[in-house]
Amino acid sequence: QSPRMQLSLKDLINTFLVVATLMVTVTFAAGFTVPGGVYSSDAKDPKNIGMAILADKPFFWVFTTFNMIAMYSSVIACGLMLMALIFDHKLATGATILAMCCLVLAFSTVPIAFMAAVHLVVANNYALSRTIIVIGVVYTSLILLGLFFGFFPIGIRLLLFRHVGRLVLRILIALTKYDDRPEDSSLPLKDFVFLQ
Repeated sequence: QSPRMQLSLKDLINTFLVVATLMVTVTFAAGFTVPGGVYSSDAKDPKNIGMAILADKPFFWVFTTFNMIAMYSSVIACGLMLMALIFDHKLATGATILAMCCLVLAFSTVPIAFMAAVHLVVANNYALSRTIIVIGVVYTSLILLGLFFGFFPIGIRLLLFRHVGRLVLRILIALTKYDDRPEDSSLPLKDFVFLQ
């Protein structure tokens, strides 16, 4: 553990609660301000009033599905964080871990929903829509890899995963200036499974 930053469980719960609440707010608003807008009251067919204009497009399905997953995952995380505030330490730790998994799911689905929404509104421009797809796929892949290897770097035996995990850990170590670690560190990095 870093000697500079020792967060208590309560501080961690409060931080996760703020992040999850922000995620709920953003995804809730996105569900009603759908890309392309909705039919107004002067629509030709009265049955279409209030309905999404781009609802028949495949990317609208992608946007709606992933936005809903992110929203409900964030709501579950908020509920778990609120329960963790009143639980004892052991149950609060379990609730925090489960809420963190829900937040990881929300963080991995929001970029896909955003990519689909932007693609919908620029679908008439072929070059721009394809550029958005490529950028979205690249960055979503990086986010998913970062989340995956950030939580599960140890014990993965596949050669590719070990190399990518090693790269992610080296970047994290470089960012945290790990050279000023405590002197009584008894286990060097090379002894871990993922670095062997």
